[in-house]
Amino acid sequence: MGSFFSKQVQRRKSIHTQKKLLYDLKEKNNTDFPGSDYHSDDRKNWMSTFVLEKLNINKIIWPGTHDSATNKIGIPFISRPFARTQSLSIYKQLVMGTRVLDIRVQEDSRICHGILVSYHVDVVINDVKKFLSETQSEIIILEIRTEFGHEDPPEFDKYLEDHLGEFLIHQDDSVFNKTVAELLPKRVICVWKPRKSPQPKHGSSLWSAGYLKDNWIDTDLPETKFESNLKYLSEQPSVTSRKYFYRVENTVTPQADNPVLCVKPVTNRIRPYGRLFINESISRGIVKMGSFLSKQMERRKAISTQKKLLCDLKEKDSTDFPGCDHCPEDRKNWMSTLALDKLHVNKMVWPGTHDSATNKIGIPFISRPFARTQSLSIYNQLVMGTRVLDIRVQKDGRVCHGILVSYNVDAVISDVKKFLSETQSEIIILEIRTEFGHDDPPEFDKYLENQLGEFLIHQDDSVFNKTVAEILPKRVICVWKPRKSPQPKHGSPLWSAGYLKDNWIDTDLPETKFESNMKHLSEQQPVTSRKYFYRVENTVTPQADNPVLCVKPVTNRIRPHARLFIKECICRGYGDRLQIYSTDFIDEDFVDACIGLTNARIEGKL
Repeated sequence: MGSFFSKQVQRRKSIHTQKKLLYDLKEKNNTDFPGSDYHSDDRKNWMSTFVLEKLNINKIIWPGTHDSATNKIGIPFISRPFARTQSLSIYKQLVMGTRVLDIRVQEDSRICHGILVSYHVDVVINDVKKFLSETQSEIIILEIRTEFGHEDPPEFDKYLEDHLGEFLIHQDDSVFNKTVAELLPKRVICVWKPRKSPQPKHGSSLWSAGYLKDNWIDTDLPETKFESNLKYLSEQPSVTSRKYFYRVENTVTPQADNPVLCVKPVTNRIRPYGRLFINESISRGIVKMGSFLSKQMERRKAISTQKKLLCDLKEKDSTDFPGCDHCPEDRKNWMSTLALDKLHVNKMVWPGTHDSATNKIGIPFISRPFARTQSLSIYNQLVMGTRVLDIRVQKDGRVCHGILVSYNVDAVISDVKKFLSETQSEIIILEIRTEFGHDDPPEFDKYLENQLGEFLIHQDDSVFNKTVAEILPKRVICVWKPRKSPQPKHGSPLWSAGYLKDNWIDTDLPETKFESNMKHLSEQQPVTSRKYFYRVENTVTPQADNPVLCVKPVTNRIRPHARLFIKECICRGYGDRLQIYSTDFIDEDFVDACIGLTNARIEGKL
């Protein structure tokens, strides 16, 4: 063998050995780390799913791309395979969750990689601006440098300021200790690295090269790169102690003296070990967790475990129950499709919504995700089949959830009256309460009586044993729960708080809520023996000490198990106690499950 060929054989052996070393390390230590089981429901807006007031810039692990704008570099099938490191456009990378971009330009402002060129940098800027226009709270680190061996594009700093000025976060060391919430509405940290032009100065709208550092290791050997990355990372101060960003690149690079020069097969030697690197960083003490982060990781594990417990229970037992296959032809009039003279008020399983009037609460994309539990209007909920509404009001009569407010309660009443005018035999339980921490709206009982008087079913224990046919044409059981004002009295058009009970379990753990709901339901009398409505809420609630505070991804931990709860109620002997069953973000399947169980009771199948 010639000298060159011998070297290539040795190189192949080295590569093979190093790949095996990483593979064995992965097998030995696995790739679990705190947060490794986290799954983002919305990668496009992943920062927004965390508590922005707690999301410090220097504590974020920023997912980035190497040589980000090379998706169309060179000539397809000829030179492109030797330079392309990304297959997605800049916009699609950002949508996937990328938040650090590495852009190389030449003197005419075209993207380049060595001697190969691609589109104009305008394409990158337009993709960035498109993404920014579609999101509200995502921050990007945009690094743009003049490629090695090229001249700076003329007046490129002015170009960046002109195109991104409204989004640019100015160069300031204090930024590293700030939260995302403190930086908004500014969204872009733009690091401009010219070859010869002056570096951006402190206070400038652009950041100088020293604010984004790395240690480039030019090798195609995966374990060499892996260990070198760890070594250089170990030499950095902790993220809370430094005033610059430090980048680790999970890449290896084709070498000129090696016959394999295409980027993808070479970099694939290390790409599968991204999670292993995080695991090793933590195991070797390079990445340290504070007590708060440790607690959050334990919480994530608990959530994952509980979600799996419910999934396993569902797989083991199925979700079949008497009436589970019932599919109403007209959800808007579902009571009318059943035998009204057999449909007893206390035997119905009433589909309800939790915090029903929050579809337009707060400010879109900012505060709304933290309080909205329904996406439909009151009218659309009723049309879908909802028959129990949970409305919270404050002193001025506006709907609220904590400190966040929405439309006036008039909108709720108008939707209810519209629905009643379009149907004949549908009965609604309308619960309206003064929100915790607020004062009662003045003379609100009179307001309700004036608005709904012709429809109101008066407070009377005998109602529970009556059928819908016996109650009509009255249509609304209105439960008014003031904080300080007198409770409605017996015989009143309104019903007092004691007629609608529940046991609120404030947790974000799905199996904890599931089993607590079951326990409290088991302690109730059968529906035929009690003179009050009892509500079970198939919801979990974001917790203040957890970084995930948006309602939807949290409550989705339990929403898919609504039918499982009904099945388990029946299997455990509590099927005769379920009555009002409420959810966040109500859908047709939830409604159908309640109607099906109601129909099974009428037909004596339960």
